[in-house]
Amino acid sequence: MTTKKAKGRPSAYSEALADIICERLALGESLRAICTDEDMPSTSMVCRWLADDTKTAFREQYARAREARADSLF
Repeated sequence: MTTKKAKGRPSAYSEALADIICERLALGESLRAICTDEDMPSTSMVCRWLADDTKTAFREQYARAREARADSLF
């Protein structure tokens, strides 16, 4: 039996994926641009993670990344 690789965008939260998203945000990319990559979750999925009360660390990391992005843009 062969194992099939899951198709489609990732929807499961992981710290590694959150780190990549926040790093790219901090470097000036928009969430929309990041989420167009095939290996990234959709924008709506990231918004669901941000609204999830069990992911407060991600919410804080995301906020810091947005502040860094704003600083780099201005």
